[in-house]
Amino acid sequence: MRAKIFALFLALALVLVLIINIFPLQFSQNMIVETTREQMLNNATFLASALAPHSTLTREKVLLTLEMAEPNPNTRLVVCDTSARVIYDSISTDSVSDKYLLLPEIGQALRAKDVFFCEYRDQAFHSRLAIPIQYNSEPLGVVYLSQIDEAQGKVLESLRVQMRNISILICAILFILVFFFSSHLSKRFAVLLSGIRAMQDGPYGKTVAISGKDELRVIADEFNQLSKRLEDTEALRQTFVSDASHELRTPLSAVRLLVDSILQSEQMDAETMREFMVDIGDEIDRLTRIAEKLLMLTKLDGAKSLKLVPVNLTDVAKRVLEALVPLAEDANITLKSDLTENLFLSADKDGVYQIIFNLAENAIKYNRAGGFVHLMLFSREDQVVLLVDDDGIGIPEEHRAHIFERFYRVDKSRTRNGKGGTGLGLSIAYKNVTSYGGTIEVGSSPSGGTRFTVSFPLLSEGGELHA
Repeated sequence: MRAKIFALFLALALVLVLIINIFPLQFSQNMIVETTREQMLNNATFLASALAPHSTLTREKVLLTLEMAEPNPNTRLVVCDTSARVIYDSISTDSVSDKYLLLPEIGQALRAKDVFFCEYRDQAFHSRLAIPIQYNSEPLGVVYLSQIDEAQGKVLESLRVQMRNISILICAILFILVFFFSSHLSKRFAVLLSGIRAMQDGPYGKTVAISGKDELRVIADEFNQLSKRLEDTEALRQTFVSDASHELRTPLSAVRLLVDSILQSEQMDAETMREFMVDIGDEIDRLTRIAEKLLMLTKLDGAKSLKLVPVNLTDVAKRVLEALVPLAEDANITLKSDLTENLFLSADKDGVYQIIFNLAENAIKYNRAGGFVHLMLFSREDQVVLLVDDDGIGIPEEHRAHIFERFYRVDKSRTRNGKGGTGLGLSIAYKNVTSYGGTIEVGSSPSGGTRFTVSFPLLSEGGELHA
């Protein structure tokens, strides 16, 4: 990762150095050349215009014209006639007066063309310009200027040095920034990688703390959420295995004991054999109920979101009462109800059925012969309230805080009728109630038995919660 970042830095630094050292310098050089061309052209044009009215060119006429001009002392002035013979040369040393100046630009200027050349070498601008002198549209001669501009060359060289220093400074700053950035980024990746490796080795639930608001922080948040989901899933798995092994051990041991008794008895009569088989069937039924309720609890634990719909709690309560009539008659229990019509809540219909059925079934199973179970359903302010009363032996105060725990039973205070329970029914009811935003409480009923109070947010028939 760090090597890639440094490679990117080198490429970026190279591009930046090229931009800084080429484009500004080239632009400055072009500006100097253009300015020099304009100045030399203006001077030459003035001299050519001043000499143009004369039919012939002589040194005296050139000197007379120069008295009206202010020639640049750094510029060499040469005036030639149509045969390229020098009439005037502004310098005395190495003068070419009365000689022929056979230069390409002189020849082009005699063909009525303006010619300009400029090049930068040896830290100076070397410029040459030639324009024709015309009399009545006929060539009369050439004005030739040349100069070596060291001042502008020094300016350009100074700019080049400054650009180089700026490039070095920028590269140094970039290097420092990239070094710290890559170190910081590598550390953040290392934190994330350590979290992934830790989760691979176990246990789940490992989270990483990465600051910032960039994409890496988003990845870290997603990783933390995934880790939490895996931890929850693993906890559910372990709980299921623990619960299943704990609860299934007793009925399996009973089945094993009954089977061993049958196998070890060589003269067991048919009636005894039948009793043993009935007991085995009862234990198998108990195993089935435990497995079904464990699976149901695991499903409820793992549910992230439920699809809730308006449910008529009154209709569901009536269905539960109809289903429990045979059980109540066998136990000699009277079922009573006071149900307000059309009370709605936002829930899942099957889940609501399980809540009412488990509470009413427990009230029947853990009651006394000749007792009653009373279901009451009404609205109170913005809540719909379900009460399940019985006149049984009740639940001691010290056990009430634990009855919604899995496999918790009040065996010392209760006498089981018929087939024993699984200790999971109230846990399932509690899970469903809280999933729908409700509450469930247990206390004593006015008749001395037990009362379960369940409250849900009331939903109007139109599907809106009451404020």
